[in-house]
Amino acid sequence: MKLSISLLCFFLAAPSVWAQYTADSQSGDFLFYMPRGWTRTESPQGTLIVAPLTTPRKAFIALMPATELSAGLTALFNSTWSGLLRNYRVVQAQQPSPWHSKRGIEGMDAAAVVKDNSGVAWEIALFVAKNGSKAESIFFMNNSFQDKDLNQTLTDVLHQVLDSIGFSGGTGDPNIELSAKPVPLPRTSGKFHGLYRAIGQIDMNPFKAGTPGNPYKYKVGYKYVVFFSDGRFKEGFPDQGLEKLDEDTEMRRDPVGWGTYAMEGEIGKVTFLKVDPHDRESIVWALREIAGGVEVHGDKYYPMDPCDGMKLQGTFRRSDYQTLSAGAQQGIKFFPDGRFVDEGVLKAAFVMVRNPVSGNYDFDDGAPGNGTYHVGNNTLELNYSNGRTKRTSFMIDPGRSKTDVSSFQLNTYTFARVQ
Repeated sequence: MKLSISLLCFFLAAPSVWAQYTADSQSGDFLFYMPRGWTRTESPQGTLIVAPLTTPRKAFIALMPATELSAGLTALFNSTWSGLLRNYRVVQAQQPSPWHSKRGIEGMDAAAVVKDNSGVAWEIALFVAKNGSKAESIFFMNNSFQDKDLNQTLTDVLHQVLDSIGFSGGTGDPNIELSAKPVPLPRTSGKFHGLYRAIGQIDMNPFKAGTPGNPYKYKVGYKYVVFFSDGRFKEGFPDQGLEKLDEDTEMRRDPVGWGTYAMEGEIGKVTFLKVDPHDRESIVWALREIAGGVEVHGDKYYPMDPCDGMKLQGTFRRSDYQTLSAGAQQGIKFFPDGRFVDEGVLKAAFVMVRNPVSGNYDFDDGAPGNGTYHVGNNTLELNYSNGRTKRTSFMIDPGRSKTDVSSFQLNTYTFARVQ
């Protein structure tokens, strides 16, 4: 029986796929891409990522707990690898060799074809990486390697996971890589501060031809901008509100819509970041101070009340909840003493939540819970009894009562008191 050629080729010249399969999950120190369709199980021995195969076919990737690297990496790898092989009858084995991850991880790997006590043949592989003073191990097993097409699929998934691997707080951590990027905007001094709103035409589909009179492309609605007292400017409004917003991190993640503003008397301008490196000049918008607000790029914007310290009472649901699906009917009950009971309101408000590993965004999971709340800086902060904290934008329409609130907007969706 010959050692799997596809796996050997992978060790020698792995394809470059890591840009498409970035880490989105975490287990211990490991940051990794969780392959779609595979299942994840946890145990004290580590995390098992299992392929969706029909018995007796099996394949899995195991992320093992870290061990102290008291001896050298080579000595630890050889000891671990020889210990694994003693559990099987070795048919053919590859000699250990250096492993270099595309994310900068250094380690060793080896592969073998073995038979277990029942005579079933397995393709196994071990990867051990250095993570500071610790060793991190990944183990792969596959008893379907003689099926060429299936084995190629399983090997491709192994590629995806390995190329995505990083270590929290260490090599390959996307948050460290992000924090190393330069902040593209300086901090100066700004005349305005807070959330401003205007009524104007909103482009609903920038990829479709149309004119201002075409209802399929434009609609009249609210538009938002944010002025910061440090001279920065943001077109639009963050889903998770302004409270505790890290401007530098948000700009590093997505510079679109960020810029600086400057005023000379009542006249000024916004200068946006050049997002496309091929752009010769930055986009510039005109500013003009008007009575009670600011004219921005031809639209008149007026400041929204930050709602600092606002207390709420009653059960609130989306104002159109009776016509919506069950998921969008989820509401929230507030008590004037600062408590809340949540049915999953942020899911009904379509709040986008950033994955702490990948930095990508997905809709809030709508998990119910209870705890205490705080309103301030146009932000609703929910502190759940299980330790989770969620935030989203919060505002009330001008002229509305701030002591007997009957409706408010979360992520621009209107929620009304129903009892």
